[in-house]
Amino acid sequence: MSRHWKVEDELNELEHREYLAFLGRSPRPTVDEAYDWLAEKGYKIGRTAVWKHKKNFEQTLSDVKQAAEMARAFSQVAKESGVTGMNDAIIAKFQQLQMQWAFGQLNGGDLTPEDMERFAKSMNHMASAQKKNEELRQRFDEAMKTIQLAIEKRGDGKISAADIAEARRNIFGGTD
Repeated sequence: MSRHWKVEDELNELEHREYLAFLGRSPRPTVDEAYDWLAEKGYKIGRTAVWKHKKNFEQTLSDVKQAAEMARAFSQVAKESGVTGMNDAIIAKFQQLQMQWAFGQLNGGDLTPEDMERFAKSMNHMASAQKKNEELRQRFDEAMKTIQLAIEKRGDGKISAADIAEARRNIFGGTD
């Protein structure tokens, strides 16, 4: 559910953008500075409303920064470990989120039978994804061994287009 903020209702589009830029500067303005900024522009918005909006803005900013950091981490994993490493990282994060949710339910949450059913299905899908990821990793390793043997047999030390096509068939199945 989206929250309704008086600050956003009162400001026009241009001043709203300016106000958000003001809130996002470093060092962060205090509630009193934010309140004064609005008052200087002629807005009569209570200090509590300004505080709540500022608090929400800072939480949103923190969430965005955390998401960006997570994206950077996933990108690094993908560079270092390839697709299967990335899949492992995604599965691990999903498992973490599920466990956080489950523990939250144990601590006073409103768990329903439907929630339990969805949770069980989710865990089943995750186990299936882990199995498929492992199968992909094994096919990839086998394809790499095949390429290495072909290179050694030819003695030229180079990967050919035919080697790549054969590896692709071994990993993904089918024909080119």
